[in-house]
Order: sequence, then structure tokens, then C-alpha cells
Amino acid sequence: MGVRYSRAVSIFLLLVVFCAGSYAAGTREDPMAKAEELVGELKYNEAILVLTEVMRKHPDKFDEAQDLLNRIRKARAYYNERYAALIEAYQGNLEDAYPIIRELEELDPDPNEATVESLSLAKETAGFVYNNNRFLVIMKQAGELIQKEQYNEALGVYASGFDLSRDIFDDENYGNILVSQVDRLTEELNAAVSAVLRADDSLKTSLTAMTASLEDQRPFRADLAALVSQAVELMDLHSAFRVLAEEFLTLEADIRSTRLDEKQIHHLIFLNRLIEGRTDMETSEGIRYTLEKIWIRDLAQAENLLLTETELAFQAVRDAYEEGRDALPPTAFQRSLELSEALAYTLKAWGAGILVKKDFAPQTVSSGLIAEKLPLFQWSLLLLDTLKGLENITLLRNALTEARAELAQAEDFEAIEARLKSLSEVEVSLAGERSFWREKSQVFSAYVQGPGDFTRSLELLAGMDERLQETTVVFENLSLDALDRKAEILLEPLQESFLQLTQDIDRGGELLQGLVEIRGEGEDAVAVTFHYPDRALDLFNQADDNLEDLRSGLTGVSSFFASAETRYMETETMIRRVDEAEELRASAEEQQQIVEALIAEAQEKIFLAARYRQEGEQRISEANTLVTRNEFAAAKERLVAAAERFDESLFYQEDPELRALRDQRITSLYEEINDAENALVIREVRSLITQGKSLYSLGNFPQARNVLLQAENRWKDTNVEANPEVEYWLNLTQTALSVTSGREIDETDPLFAEMSQYLNQARADYRGGKDLIDEGKQQEADFYLNRAEKNILYVQQYFPFNKEARVLNMMISKIRDEKQFLEIFKKDFTEARQLISTNPQKAYIDLKDLEAIDPSYPGMSQAILEAEYAAGIKVRPPDRTKINQSARLYDDAVRIYSDGNRAQYPLALSLLDEAIRLNPDNLQAVRLKDTISVETGGRSTSVFSNEDQQVYLEAVNALTSGNYLKASILVDILMQNPDNQRNTKLLELQERIEALR
Repeated sequence: MGVRYSRAVSIFLLLVVFCAGSYAAGTREDPMAKAEELVGELKYNEAILVLTEVMRKHPDKFDEAQDLLNRIRKARAYYNERYAALIEAYQGNLEDAYPIIRELEELDPDPNEATVESLSLAKETAGFVYNNNRFLVIMKQAGELIQKEQYNEALGVYASGFDLSRDIFDDENYGNILVSQVDRLTEELNAAVSAVLRADDSLKTSLTAMTASLEDQRPFRADLAALVSQAVELMDLHSAFRVLAEEFLTLEADIRSTRLDEKQIHHLIFLNRLIEGRTDMETSEGIRYTLEKIWIRDLAQAENLLLTETELAFQAVRDAYEEGRDALPPTAFQRSLELSEALAYTLKAWGAGILVKKDFAPQTVSSGLIAEKLPLFQWSLLLLDTLKGLENITLLRNALTEARAELAQAEDFEAIEARLKSLSEVEVSLAGERSFWREKSQVFSAYVQGPGDFTRSLELLAGMDERLQETTVVFENLSLDALDRKAEILLEPLQESFLQLTQDIDRGGELLQGLVEIRGEGEDAVAVTFHYPDRALDLFNQADDNLEDLRSGLTGVSSFFASAETRYMETETMIRRVDEAEELRASAEEQQQIVEALIAEAQEKIFLAARYRQEGEQRISEANTLVTRNEFAAAKERLVAAAERFDESLFYQEDPELRALRDQRITSLYEEINDAENALVIREVRSLITQGKSLYSLGNFPQARNVLLQAENRWKDTNVEANPEVEYWLNLTQTALSVTSGREIDETDPLFAEMSQYLNQARADYRGGKDLIDEGKQQEADFYLNRAEKNILYVQQYFPFNKEARVLNMMISKIRDEKQFLEIFKKDFTEARQLISTNPQKAYIDLKDLEAIDPSYPGMSQAILEAEYAAGIKVRPPDRTKINQSARLYDDAVRIYSDGNRAQYPLALSLLDEAIRLNPDNLQAVRLKDTISVETGGRSTSVFSNEDQQVYLEAVNALTSGNYLKASILVDILMQNPDNQRNTKLLELQERIEALR
């Protein structure tokens, strides 16, 4: 160090504050601005060159340049002051020199070559001293925290030294690859420290949660599993730190080897020592040692907690056993098992530390663990066996106690032999327990020879040996007698079998008669009956087989009774057993007759179900044939008949497959038929609409109405909802008919002949009176005209709006006084036109009558046309607004149709109906409506699902019996199914109910 120190001092003394250089003249930018920029960047040498050029070429900027030079001098003066402080520190305390060097590097980011060399030498020497002293402080502070068991804080102190000598390392310019490798390892080191802190926090949280669970007698396995997992994770991190420490040392050696440089890379060595600690220290230190302390502390807390709880729980079980209870307390026993397993599970976690090795030698954490923890671990496992052993011995003890009580009541030798035979299982179990515990004793005799104290385990073994000896003594003093029990054992299964077969017969009878299931809840609940003769037949056949087995068993019982000594059979107990057997035999014979009858009934119903199913299949086949001939109505009838046959089949025998076939296949075929028929219906209805519109436009309203009624009825063949277009024209036609009704007398009218006679006579009198007036014979003419008016009045009493009568009346008024008539005509025409807005029907009738008198009267044609529009006799031609609106609605419908979203087709149809109403001549809308209607298919049906068919029939019966409320409720329930909302039968029933309520 002495040579380098002398050289550095020499360089410091030769430091030059201002360096010479040249400034490239000729720049076009503002030199003062450039100088300001260079000063801001601390490039003082370049700034001085620029300012020198400015003062030479621009005297007018001398003062401004001088001010900037003063700033540079001040900066240089401070720099020189810090440099002098560096020289003083370097000659005295190198640790103080290191921060000054860092400051000088920041003050002059672009020093001259001499300065760079001097600072580099000084930084290398002072940096080691500074960082080494800082390392010693870190290790001391962390060690003190470890002594205080403040392990997390110690980790933080160690982590604060990860940047030791990093700036010196960076100054060596080792290259991006090496620097990146060091950065990666350092990031992994920081991440590992953070992971330790997180795992420790999680472990503490799990320990707290487990403590609370144990105190509250709640499940704790999840908390324990998390705790052990976190403990293992800590030891995994322990290994990760070892790998990182080795990589830092390996990398340091590789760098020096590659660069042929003996100089140590202190940054990497410091990182290694922070992890592993110093090898020459008497006490352990470093991150890995701190992690070991954390792990041991946390795991020991969990172990101590569980050990205390385990000992208390086991003591409770042992006390219960010693008290001679019939059974160990379930809760205490189960908890003792759980705690013992948990303790063993926790003790196994110490193995994570035992397995931590380096060069096949145990690490610090492994020291003494085997000798300390193995005995406790083996004790916890033995405790589990002891608990199970206590439970087994308790069961054996109870069995022996029960046997003793039974033998006290034994009366014959065979019963004793039977009891002794039954106790052979107890003997086998007891022998098994003794063998098990002998093996355990042998195992632990080997353990005792090794390290550790196994006293607690040996105590457990001794206690179990004592208890087994006690049980063996009890067993050896026992004998059994159970002849009555043997007879009971023979009869008991036969009695249970008989009880079971009677239950099977009863259950089969229920299945045969039908099970009622309630579908829905509250007011929506309905009862549906299902019959299962096939399942009933299985039960009956099984019962028949069981009856045969029962008879065979009773024969064995009789043989047993026959083989027994007479004196035993004469006892009251055995007599009772014999009576029981005879009673069972008689009951079996009675049930045999019942089963035979039920089997026959079930077979008949199965046969009927198969027959009706076959008939249903035949009706479906017929429907398919009829569809090919476009005989849709007949095909639908066949489908309805098929559904009825399937319903009959399901009435006799419930069959989910048939039910699905009936509900899905028939519905599907019905919809296919509807769709096929619907295509024809749409074409026919379109033709009828066109014909009806034509007749309407010609004024043939009765015929138009008949045609449109045909369209309406034909539409109902495949659709439930009315056709808005048909309804629109039908309403118009009916409106026109209401206006024109009574204007002419129909030949079918009962008064047609009589009224025609009066009208003919009135016409003849009018002509006669007119001829007389033309001859100037007024008085004679009045006779005829008065008689004509009398006949007209008679007709108008029955047909006040009859056109011929009203016109003939006006013609008479005209020839009586033409001048006065013209005034009345003008007045009537004016009043009729005024009525168009308020009473268009009357206005139309009055105008048509006036037209018959004078069709060329000014304004007559226009007034009649307006009245026809207002009265609904004619449809006003659409104006441009309606035409445009109709086109827009058509375009909206086209977009919906183009998207192919069938769920939106009803909306498209409503848009098209409105478009056609606004503009009846919108042929595009008409064609698209028919296209969509065909694709949508017919939506009416007459077929229910099988279950809904039952509800429908119940509703019909309720209506027939006058229970309108029940019928209405059942219809509402059926209507909740969207498919039923288009069922014509249900809609008709709903209308009937509404009409009667």
C-alpha cells in the first residue's frame, strides 16, 4: 500500500485546476448559450474555451462572459477545497476520504486525465477501508440483534450491505455480461431475503391461527399444514442462500482467473460473507445462520404447543380407560388421535434441517437434532398405536364382559359351546394385539441402544403390556352357552327376510296402482300419476324367490329343532321358538297366493302398455305417409291419435324413453307437418288477401268479406296469432259493410218480396205522376205521387237507408217543385260535406243519394271520395311520408332477416305488417313477410306433453263438473309452459272457462 499511497499524493500535488485546450470555432450557435449549457452540465474546461473565444471575438459580451467565468471559478474553488480535504483525509483517515471521492466525482463528471488517475487510485485504497469498516459494523449490529432474537431485524441489517464495494466493482468495467450476472444474483439474494420474511410472517400467522383453533377445540389441520409447509419453505431458502454464496465466490474466482489479476473483488466476497458469515468467528453469523434461528424458533413453538395439547388429550383418554368405561369418549379419543398425528407430522419437519448437508457433513442446524427429536418423534408415533390399542382392548374387554353376563343365564351345554365358538374371534383379536406389541417392544429395544432418551416410549410399552395381560386373564376364565341364541340366529334372518318380502310386495302394489308425484309448488302444484308394473313385477318375482328361500330356511330350522335334545326343546324358550317358526311358515303360504295374483296383474298391464305403444308407432307411420300426400289435417289427426295411444301405454307402464319419444317425436313431427302445411297456408292466404283487396276496391264488400273470412280461417289452420294483414282488410270491409248495410235489400231477406213490391209500385206511380205533370195535369199527378210517397215511407220504416227509396223520394220532390228542390239539394249537399269529419258514414250515404240525382254537381265526386276515405270504404292512397316510413320499416326487417337471428323474426314480421298497412302497394314487404312466415313455420299445435295432457284432462273434468276455479288454475299452470301457449285445444278451453265465469 505504501507505493500506491506515495504515487497518489504526488498526483494530487500536480493537479491543475484549469486545463488548456482548443475550442472548435466556426459554430453557428450562440456561444454564450453554449457556454451556459456546458456550465450546467459541469463541463467547465469546455466552457472556459468557449468564453475565451467570446471575449476575443465579441468584446461587447465581455462582462457577460466574465460573470460566467466567475461562476466557474467559484465552482473550481469549492472543488479545490474538497480536493484539499481529500488530501488531508488520505494522509490521515482513509475511511473519511471515501465519501469525499464520491462527492468529487459528482462535482466534475468530466475530469481531466490526471484527475481521473488520482481519484481512481485514491478510491481503490480508501474504498476498501470504508467498505470493510462498514462490513464490520453490519456484522456486529446483526450479531447483536441475533443475540436479542431479533432475527428479522438482523436480516434487514445484513441486506443493507448488499451494495458494499459495488461502485468500485462497477468502475472496473468488467463488461455487461458479468455485471448482468452479478445483478441477477443480487436480485435473487434480495428476493430470497424477502421470501424469508414473508414465510416467517406466514408461519407466525399460521401458528397464531392454530393456537386459537386448539384453544377453541376447532379443526386445526389446515393451519398446521400451512405452518409445516412454511417451515420447509424456510429450509429450502436456507439451501438457496448456500447456492448463492457459492456462486458469488465462484464468480469472483472466475473473474480474477480470466483477467489474470490477483486483486480480490471485494463486492462479491462481501456478499458471500453476508450470507455465510466469517469462518474465523467463534460465534455463528450470517443470513443462513439467522434463517436457521428463525426456523428453529418457529418450529419449536409449534412443537411445544402441540406436545402440551397431545399430552393433555392422551391423559383424558387414559383416565377414561382406567375408569373401566364401556367405550373411550369419542370426542376425547378422536382429538387425541388428531393431536398425536399432528405432533408426528410437525416433528417430521425437523427432517428438513437434518437433511441440510455440505460436503456430506451435517450443517449447524443438524447438530443434536437426531438425538433430540428422534425419541419424541417415535413417541408420537407410538402414541397413535397406543390410542388404537386402548380402543381395541376396550372393545375386547366389553365383549368379554357381555359374554360373562350371557353365560350367567345359559341353561344347556350346546349354548355354552356356541358361545365359546363365537369367542374365537375375540381370541384371535387378542392374540393379534399381543403379537403387535411384542414387535413394538423389539423395535424399541434396538432404539434404546442408540442416541436419545426413549424413556417415555418404554413407559407406553410397559403400560400396554400390563393391560393386555389383564385382558388375557379375563378371556381365559370365560366359557359360553348360547343354544337359544343359535336358534334366534337361525330364525332372525328368516323373519327379517319375510318382513322385507312383505315390504317388497306392498311396494310393488304401490308401483302397480300408481305413484302420485306433485309437480310444482303452492298454487302451481299439480298431481301426476305414474305406473310401474315392470318394477312391481321385479319386486314380485324377487318376493317369490325369497318365499322359496324362506321355505327352505324353515326346513333347516325344523332340522335344527329335530336334532336338539328333547329336554331342551321342552323348555318354554324353545317352545316359543318353535311357535315362531310355525307362524312364519303360515304367513309365507298366505303371501304366496297374493304374489301369484299380483304377478298376473303386472304382466297384463305390461302387455297392454306394449300393445298401445305399438299402435302409437303405427299411427306415426300413417301420419308420415299422409304428409307425403299433403293430407295435413289427416296427418295431424294420426299424430293426436298416436299421442293418445302412447298416453294409454304410459298409463299402464311408465317408460322414460317412451315419454321422451312421445313428448319430443310427436311434437317434432307435428311442427314439421305444421311447417309444411304453413307454406301452403301462406300462399293460399296471400291469394285470398289479394282477391279480397280487389273485391274491396271494386266495392263488392260482401264478397270481399267472405273471401277475407276464408283467409282468416285458413290462417288459423297453422297459426294461433291472428294475421294482422287479414284483420286489417277484414276490419275495413266490415266497416264498409256497416256503412252500406241496408242500402239494398238482399234477396235472402224475409221482407225482400214485400219491399220489392212496394218499391215497384212507387216507381210506377212516380213515372205516372211525372207524365201527368208533363201534360199539365197537376191534380191528377198528385194522386200518383202521394201514393208513391206512401209506399216509399213504408219501405223506409224497415230500411231507412235504402238507396232506391231515398233517391225516388228526392226525385218526387224535384218534379213537385224543381226550384225549391234545387235549394234543398244545395243545402243537403253542404250539410253532407260538413258531416264528413264528424259522421262520415251518414255523409257518404247522403252524398251517394244526392249523386244519384245529379252526379255532375260541382264538388260531388270529390266529396264522395273524401267521405269514402273517412268512412273506411276506401283506403286513402299513401302519401310520400307513409311510403318512406313503410320503406324504412321494410329495411329494418331486411336487416333482421339478413342477420339470421330467428328469435328476432317476430319483430321483423310486426315491422312488415306495419309497413304493409302504411303502404299496401309495398310488394317487397309483402314478399319478405311471406318468406319469413314460411321459415318461421306454423306455430299452432294440438299436442301436449304426456304430463300436461293429464293436467289438461283434469282441467276438462273440473270444467265439466262445474269447478270453474280449479279449471282456471290448471289452465294457468299449463299456460306457464311457452309451448302450450299456442295449443289450440288449451286456448279453446280457456275461452270456454272465461265465458262461463
